[in-house]
Amino acid sequence: MAAAVVALLLAVLLSLAVGARSIPPGEVVDALLHGGNSDAAEVIRSMRVPRTLIGLMVGAALALAGAALQGITRNPIADPGILGISQGGVGGGRGGDRLRGGAHADRVRVVRLRRRGPSPRSPCTPSRRAGAAGRPR
Repeated sequence: MAAAVVALLLAVLLSLAVGARSIPPGEVVDALLHGGNSDAAEVIRSMRVPRTLIGLMVGAALALAGAALQGITRNPIADPGILGISQGGVGGGRGGDRLRGGAHADRVRVVRLRRRGPSPRSPCTPSRRAGAAGRPR
């Protein structure tokens, strides 16, 4: 348990130190504990701390969801595919796409392709210079 806490604290420190501009861990600790006034301290407090806290909350929520799934199914190696959660997510995404009209646009493209055939520049059609077997002359 102690190793997990140390690993979590190290990950939090790295999350606060690493970004578009690396900040030394000493400055990170100074900004958190002493409230430094440098630009780095401002970046840490205004951008990196919220990002890290959100990451911790999302990770905790995913861990809780996984533990609940394993408890409900009474299977210690349960994964989302067992209950069809992954397939449900795909179905939800496709349903949202249909509501926005994305599926209609795809259907229109298929109908146009069937009427006109593939375009002359399509990789599916042989070159005009190709012979009967599709090989260049």
